[in-house]
Amino acid sequence: SGGTTISDGTLSISSDVNLGNASGTVIFKGGTLRIDDYGPLFTPPTRQFLTDGANAIFETPPGFFLDISGGISGDAGLVKNGPGTLVLRTTASTYAGPTTINAGTLQRRQDELLPDGTDLTVNGVFEFQLGVTETVGSLSGSGSVRFFTTTGNHLRVGANNTSTTFGGIISANGGDGQLTKIGTGTLTLTGDSTYSGGTTISGGTLVLGHSNAAGTGPITITGSTLGYANGVNIANAIVLENDATLNV
Repeated sequence: SGGTTISDGTLSISSDVNLGNASGTVIFKGGTLRIDDYGPLFTPPTRQFLTDGANAIFETPPGFFLDISGGISGDAGLVKNGPGTLVLRTTASTYAGPTTINAGTLQRRQDELLPDGTDLTVNGVFEFQLGVTETVGSLSGSGSVRFFTTTGNHLRVGANNTSTTFGGIISANGGDGQLTKIGTGTLTLTGDSTYSGGTTISGGTLVLGHSNAAGTGPITITGSTLGYANGVNIANAIVLENDATLNV
């Protein structure tokens, strides 16, 4: 009943009851939590997760779903391994470190479930559902950001004021999806993206390294800067507001 500590290696579970009392905290000190049941395997809101000097590492095998309703806190970050799916459902997390999707899908079901300052690296899939908004410190990697099913999904990037490159694809599967660049840093997009809800640059600089990097919707520049890599030609409508800069 006192919680579960993962100090090394891998702890495999087939049910939340394997973690003891539903109010017990799972503490990560160097190991991995892996599910061994197709599930989906749900953990209740009372089941909290704590990073204690090491990342919270979740591994989901092919076709497996781990759905957590409790938040993740502590001094380290979140790592998603394995080709399956990790679902963040209801409780906002406050962990201090980065968020890394090495494989599979990290799916979110409510607004602002990741810490606003987290550096997000996507080499798998970062998926939005149910028309939600997420703010992250930065975006990098070569995977996929997927706005799924509904309209109104919204990713805000740049809260850490750092400069990064995202080489992956931002897509809309059955919805539209919107991207907003915030903060003072530079975000460079080089993927062949298809989202259609529009791109807003409200801080810093957005550089397009592919003709379709900003999808198909309009680009609104508000007191900030839009730049292009050599040879890039875009068909998006462009709206300039409040001392915006367009570098061509």
